[in-house]
Amino acid sequence: MINFTMLELVGLMGLAQCLYVLVYMGLRSNRLNRATLAFLFFGVLSAAFLLTVAESRWAVAFDRYHDIKWVFWTLLHPLSTLLIIQISTVITLPSRMFASILVLIPIGYVLSRMSANAYGDLTLWLSLSSIFVGGLSLIAVWAKREGLDGLHMRKNGKERYWLIIAIIILNVALLVTHFLYFNDEYPINNIELVRNMIGVSFVYLALTSLFRVYPQAVSITPNQTEVQNKFLNDTEIAIAMRIEDLLHVEKVYHEPSYKRSDMARELEISDAHLSKIVNVYFEKSVPQLLNTYKVEDSKHLLKETPEDIAVISQEAGFNSIATFNRVFKEIEGVTPTEYRESTK
Repeated sequence: MINFTMLELVGLMGLAQCLYVLVYMGLRSNRLNRATLAFLFFGVLSAAFLLTVAESRWAVAFDRYHDIKWVFWTLLHPLSTLLIIQISTVITLPSRMFASILVLIPIGYVLSRMSANAYGDLTLWLSLSSIFVGGLSLIAVWAKREGLDGLHMRKNGKERYWLIIAIIILNVALLVTHFLYFNDEYPINNIELVRNMIGVSFVYLALTSLFRVYPQAVSITPNQTEVQNKFLNDTEIAIAMRIEDLLHVEKVYHEPSYKRSDMARELEISDAHLSKIVNVYFEKSVPQLLNTYKVEDSKHLLKETPEDIAVISQEAGFNSIATFNRVFKEIEGVTPTEYRESTK
């Protein structure tokens, strides 16, 4: 019989949550290139939880086991900075200048080793390096604060804003745990238990916002070669990509009154030209395309939340429950209520 300590149970819980996030995003994210940093962040957090769970069984086999664990937990700080920068825009990745913050990890580790050889107590030197790395990471976020100003007031920016706040809180909380290593009154196991509980709490709080920022896939985009063969020129393909951004990033379909003419006006093309591009690139009409995304969002809400059907229909962008029920059944073959029952 396998017995787990409280620390290992909390780590196991965090590992399970992270794996759920990774599998869900891997299967459902339509724009994987935009979710790279999120995959990396939760992959690193998964490894940190795994090293906690397996420590009593693996640590004896690796001389630098605790050093490896330090690398993964501390790596969360610079990765958080990069993830925050990317979430603030969704479309663009952080610049190389900000990506260079990752070199703080090997620098901090080498300096800690050198200091421990000279003055002893590697654990405290590694904790000091974590504080240094975490502090600089938060300063880097502050340097990019202009991209965060008013984010919660932008169209569909509320989820991104709260996800960023959750990541910042995670960083601050982890910084506090690094300081605890300097107080002999706190056993290391208790400090690590607190750190793992912070990680678990973060994943739990971030789940809903995360899936809204990195929406589920809608498999309606054909191969680009096929599109070109159907006589869309490069300019029209670029417009189609902008349509994807309106759907994936701006989520314009959440506005019940949003229609073809609104999209055409944003793209600065005629209604007829928009219809041609959508018909060829997505193989759907504009209303069908918008409804497809609305239904996909509503499926997630039906599955993951206990919200009333009427609330979900509004959240997804439908102007009435009757329209929601009709469109949902046309696309999925069942009513929203039947779909929810089948996922229980």
